[in-house]
Amino acid sequence: MAQDAASPRFAPGGSIARVLSFAVLATLALALLVYGAIRWLDTDSGRAFAASQLPKIRTEIGLTVHVDRIDGSLFGAATIHGMTLSDPTGVFAVIPRVDLDWRPLDLVSKTFTASRITTPEFRLLRLPRFNPSTSKTFFPDFNFAIGRFRIDRLVLEPPVTGKLRTLGAGGNATIRAGRALVDLTVLTLGETARGSGDTLRLHLDTEPDADKFDMDGLIAAPAGGAIVALLGLPAPLDARLQGDGKWSNWAGRLDASLGGKPIAAIAITGKSGLFAANGTAMPGAILTGLPARLTAPQLTIDASAQIADGEAAINAAFASAAIDIRVRGSVNYTDERLDDVAVTARLLQPAAIDPRVSGRDVRLTARLAGTFRSPLIDYRVTADSLGWGTTVATDLRAAGIIRGGTVPLLIPVAASASRITGLGDAATPFLTNVRIDGALRWGNGVLTGDKIRYRSDRFSGTVTLLFNPTTGLFLVTTSAVVQKLAIPGIGLADVTADLRIASSPTGPGVTGPVRIRVTRLDNAGIAALTEGLPTLTADIAVAGDQSITIRSFRLVSPGLNATGSGSLSAKGIVRANATGVSRAYGRFTLAVAGPLAKPVIDVTLAKPGLGIGLAAVTARIAGTPQGWSFDAQGQTSYGAIAGTGIIRAGAGPLAIDLTRLSLAGLIGSGTLEQTAEGPFAGRIDVTGKGLAAVVALSAQDGVQRADITATAAQAQINLATPVTIDTGSLKLAVLLPAEGLSLNGSFSFGDIRRGDLVIESTAGTIAFANGRGRASSTVKGRTDIPFTAKLDADFDPEHITLNASGTLDGRPITLSAPALLNRTPGGWSLAPVTIVTPEGKLVVSGAFGDRNALKATFDRVSLALLTIAWPNIDVSGRVSGTIDVALTDAGVPVGAAALRINALSRAGIASVSAPIDIGINASLDANATTARAVIVRGGKVEGRAQMRIGPIPPGEEPLVERLFASPVFAQLRYQGPAEAVWGLAGVNGVDVRGPIAISADVGGILGNPQLTGTARSEGARVEATLLGAVIDQASLDARFTQSRLELVRFGGRVGNGTISGTGGIDLAAARSFPMDIRLQLKNAALVKRDDLSATATGNVRIATDEYGGVISGQLRVDNARYRIGRSAAVEVPVLPVREINTHVLGRRVNVYVAPTRWLLNLGVTADRRLFVSGMGLESEWQADLKVRGPVTAPELTGRVELVRGDYDFAGKRFTLTRGDLRFQGGFPPDPTINISASSTASGFTAQLDITGTAQRPTIAFSSVPALPEDEVLSRILFGESVTNLSAPEAVQLAGALATLRGGNGAGLNPINLVRKGLGIDRLRILPADIATGRRTSIAAGQYIGRNVYVELATDAQGYTATRIEVSLTRSLSILSEVSTLGGTSASIRWKRDY
Repeated sequence: MAQDAASPRFAPGGSIARVLSFAVLATLALALLVYGAIRWLDTDSGRAFAASQLPKIRTEIGLTVHVDRIDGSLFGAATIHGMTLSDPTGVFAVIPRVDLDWRPLDLVSKTFTASRITTPEFRLLRLPRFNPSTSKTFFPDFNFAIGRFRIDRLVLEPPVTGKLRTLGAGGNATIRAGRALVDLTVLTLGETARGSGDTLRLHLDTEPDADKFDMDGLIAAPAGGAIVALLGLPAPLDARLQGDGKWSNWAGRLDASLGGKPIAAIAITGKSGLFAANGTAMPGAILTGLPARLTAPQLTIDASAQIADGEAAINAAFASAAIDIRVRGSVNYTDERLDDVAVTARLLQPAAIDPRVSGRDVRLTARLAGTFRSPLIDYRVTADSLGWGTTVATDLRAAGIIRGGTVPLLIPVAASASRITGLGDAATPFLTNVRIDGALRWGNGVLTGDKIRYRSDRFSGTVTLLFNPTTGLFLVTTSAVVQKLAIPGIGLADVTADLRIASSPTGPGVTGPVRIRVTRLDNAGIAALTEGLPTLTADIAVAGDQSITIRSFRLVSPGLNATGSGSLSAKGIVRANATGVSRAYGRFTLAVAGPLAKPVIDVTLAKPGLGIGLAAVTARIAGTPQGWSFDAQGQTSYGAIAGTGIIRAGAGPLAIDLTRLSLAGLIGSGTLEQTAEGPFAGRIDVTGKGLAAVVALSAQDGVQRADITATAAQAQINLATPVTIDTGSLKLAVLLPAEGLSLNGSFSFGDIRRGDLVIESTAGTIAFANGRGRASSTVKGRTDIPFTAKLDADFDPEHITLNASGTLDGRPITLSAPALLNRTPGGWSLAPVTIVTPEGKLVVSGAFGDRNALKATFDRVSLALLTIAWPNIDVSGRVSGTIDVALTDAGVPVGAAALRINALSRAGIASVSAPIDIGINASLDANATTARAVIVRGGKVEGRAQMRIGPIPPGEEPLVERLFASPVFAQLRYQGPAEAVWGLAGVNGVDVRGPIAISADVGGILGNPQLTGTARSEGARVEATLLGAVIDQASLDARFTQSRLELVRFGGRVGNGTISGTGGIDLAAARSFPMDIRLQLKNAALVKRDDLSATATGNVRIATDEYGGVISGQLRVDNARYRIGRSAAVEVPVLPVREINTHVLGRRVNVYVAPTRWLLNLGVTADRRLFVSGMGLESEWQADLKVRGPVTAPELTGRVELVRGDYDFAGKRFTLTRGDLRFQGGFPPDPTINISASSTASGFTAQLDITGTAQRPTIAFSSVPALPEDEVLSRILFGESVTNLSAPEAVQLAGALATLRGGNGAGLNPINLVRKGLGIDRLRILPADIATGRRTSIAAGQYIGRNVYVELATDAQGYTATRIEVSLTRSLSILSEVSTLGGTSASIRWKRDY
């Protein structure tokens, strides 16, 4: 019990007391803490802390305050030193000192109270640029009570007003609920601080509850003042607002002038909150740009506002010549809300926006609601029409809801127009029922839009825009898609475009890429060129003056690719250039220049082909008053082609005047004129050497008809290898109805010759119409072997049946059955047909057209068949095996081949290559072509080769170009006799024999192969049969390096001398296989014939490139001998003969062969060892010559001089005393000659002088003692004085003298000159013959009739012979001879020319 009594007891009242005690203590502690903080802030350290924290306070708009220090009290009177004000870009104001007496605790009640704010100087460095505010209120929610405000010096720096200005400002302000009192004065200060210049005064005192309202204002802004500079005014501004009364009834007026001219006169009244303003204003005097134009010349104002309970009911009308605006609604300025404010505006003069703007009944209606900061604007724009320049939108509608208060301002747009016109006739059909959906943005005075969607009945796309209403400048970018666009004359296409449309001083300009993809092609001509659907892309630019520039365009299609650029000026001048590649016609260029209606068009085509090998075509088409002229040139397989004429397309019917068309010596001309039915009528005449043809065009029942006739009589067509036609004729009638070609005609020709090919006779007929008909022809001719052929063809719409037979070298070649061609979709197919030859047979089948394929099976077929098409090949052998190939759509061959060629050889001029056997297996596909070959001779494998080409790169270039750009891998191994393969190369006149070993590996690309390997030969023999030069013991050491065959060493013996060399051959087709070989000769026997032999020492270089080759060097002739009368062919005078009727004799006509592009550049010297002998002449010469020009027509310059020599003539020996030949270039060589010879006997010396040129020599005789020329010649020829000659001898002597004095010799041939002078058929000098006792003699002969020849010979020393030759046939003759020393003889001679 005692323990319980002592225990403490719980007291509820004490607990509450303790809690209250703790609360009181905490409050007192907090108060003490606040009081202590306030007291601390008012100390030096506290004020320093406050100054340091001010820069860290960042307002929403970006305003930052910095001070150096604060003196005085933060809660009363204070002086702030070194204050700066900054915006997000930096400091914009500097205030060295501010004196402030304020009550900061009033801020708690949202009141700013200051009895004094003064500063000696406020320096404004520039105008501030603050961040946009996100506050939901427009006006500050604060009361203001400022007793005195003063700025002694308000300094405006040059960035503010253009130059330094100083003003002074002062006043006071009290603004709170129901009360507003404001006094403000701003004056411009001079250097003495006296008032001058700008003046601004404002006094406002209003308190509705006390029925108080007083308002006055004044602006006096002289020219050059601060206010004029700040506002950018062009003249002084004076404005005055004054009135009298009270809140219940106040009347006032606002008057303003600019440069002395009134700009505002508005009466203002107020009656218990109902304020009204009526008058006129001219904002255009102050404003610029679009606002000035819309309010000109003056703006009429009729507005009223009923202000009560924080709201204003507004009813206003603003009108000018250009615009009429009505505003009605309620504004709650207490809550800062708009209550159903309606705005209606009519654009009366659209040109006020821009002179290019037009419109009819253009209206804007809008309803505004929401807060001042974020109003909602529901707008609608309507116009019967609204246009820019010639572009006009009809029935325009646009609507949207705008939420204000955002920067930039977002303006949703949903617009439509029933039609847009003025963008060109081509664009108008696409601009119907146009719809636009998107959003515009307004910020910084610029209207922008991003990816605004639009569409019409024909196209759709997006647009991005930028528009500055003040300057009228705009920029629009758009992406558009037009599907199934109908292009007249072409077909359908899908069009996409990314365009940029920008304003310019001359009008809107358009730039950007356009892509046109043809989806349906109806034009057959274009389809034939493109071989598929084309796609065109272009980068276009349309300037404001409607000039058009195409910076680049590209056309892509399976068969045609092109790129180019061009322009069309506002004056209609067009300029365009294009280049491209056509799979069918090769590379081409196009240039267009001149007026659009009549431009000049230049075209070049690399390889059009057109079945005649047409290439290198240049053409010009130009507008003329009569129509269009054309002038074209080119090259074909048949020579140059050129054409000129005029296409007349004026008021009358279309006509073509073909002035001249030339090809292969054929000239065509004529006039064609389109008839009223459509076809052309007219005539084209073709003439040539021995050839005449007429093409007569006419209309037959509305169908084009052509009648072609041609005749040939000893005609010649000047192809690269000329073609001659002895006789022939052709008649052909052609009709071109819609259902198909119709042909009816016949031809017959005899003795057609082209090179080694002779068609002795050919004839045929054709009758074809409506896909049915028959044709037949026969051919008889020869190459090295004779052949005949007969062909019959039957046509029907689905089949062609061919019957053919013939002979080759008298042996028959036939078809086992008629060949049958069947029509297939897109072409024809050839059913298997067997061609039977005497040695074997050939089975052929295939397809032609859209799909091209060939399959052939050979069974011991003679290669002699090739000589019909290529006579120069002249190969023999037999081929067996198969070929199965086809062309893909890209023109790449695919398939396989397996061939065996037995006894392959080729005959040349001097030798025949050793027969060899070759086996070839090849596989072709789109990725690669592989082939393997083996060379066998006498049952022994002597060579192997393998090759892989591909893959062939894709592209639009021709197959050959892509093939040469394909990767290649190949290997070749050969070890055997060179004669087995050299003859196959077809190099005539050079024979190579002996062992050779070749090992080569090939990589890289086919057009520029990379090779490794070697080629070696020892003990070979090289013979130039025409020169007689032989290289014995020839050795070769060559290496394949990259794309070159490097000749490391080449040498051999040439007679008693040697030849050696080095160099290389580039095996790259892209560089046309250039070579550079350098040879060193030492006493080498270059020529070794019966009539001519020569050895030389020197250096020779053989170099080639894509343009040809040059043989250059320097040679010294060590020894040369020319033997007159010892040549293989007897030298006879060259007569200018024109053969006629050669076909009667069956002789071939030699044809001209074009020269090669090989040039000479050689220097040749000979020091005394040039020997010329024979026909009584023994002489030695020296020379120094330069040989230049083409090898087929070399030109010599330099000099050949006599060293010594004798000449036996008519039994007398003449000593050569002078010999000088000077070559001065030109071909054939025609040197200037100066040769003299003399002979002395029995006190008589005869002198022979030859001068002039080799082609026109002058021969003169003289003597010592001096005798007349006839006496000298008589003693030389007859050994007698002229007085002792018989009458016939005297006549012959007189003729010889006349001829010699006329100088009409045919070259340097005195004997021939004498023969011609004597009038005999033959005159020759015979060498001495010991067997018969004949000395050097002279022989003269004469033909008696066609078959008897009589010749008399004498040596004037007792020998005389008479020879008679009787020709029995062209080959067989009987010879009889009677002589004074040899008796009588008779013989038979048989000869044959090969």
